Amino acid sequence: MDKDQLKRQRDILQRQQGINRMLLSESIADMIQFVQGNLAKDGLVTPPKDKKDNPWAERSKCTIV
Repeated sequence: MDKDQLKRQRDILQRQQGINRMLLSESIADMIQFVQGNLAKDGLVTPPKDKKDNPWAERSKCTIV
């Protein structure tokens, strides 16, 4: 490695050292809270009550005559 590459690598490592990181247990708890809070709004998990509002419902059946 030449001198410029080593300087760039050092600068990158110094920037990464200054990053504040969350504990994994905290970030998992936040993700669980987010998912549970938005569960009712998720159309894939909780389908709409009215079939007209369901974008994944089959609209009509194809028949061959």
